[in-house]
Amino acid sequence: MPGIDRLEAVRLLRADLATVNTPVIMVSAQARVEVLRKAKEAKAFDFLVKPWQEGELEWRVKNALEEAPGNAA
Repeated sequence: MPGIDRLEAVRLLRADLATVNTPVIMVSAQARVEVLRKAKEAKAFDFLVKPWQEGELEWRVKNALEEAPGNAA
């Protein structure tokens, strides 16, 4: 998305009533503590470091959808 970074995108989603509970899984090749801390501060639901193991993305998406606030499951 031109003009904003991934952290700002998460912050914008959290600020909008229509998307406040949408689970966001951030993906990065950087596993530094600072990157993980900033993702948590932005209220990302989860964080996935590239490269990930087979099945890990699917498991995290399933988990996010099951645990998301307001989920009817």
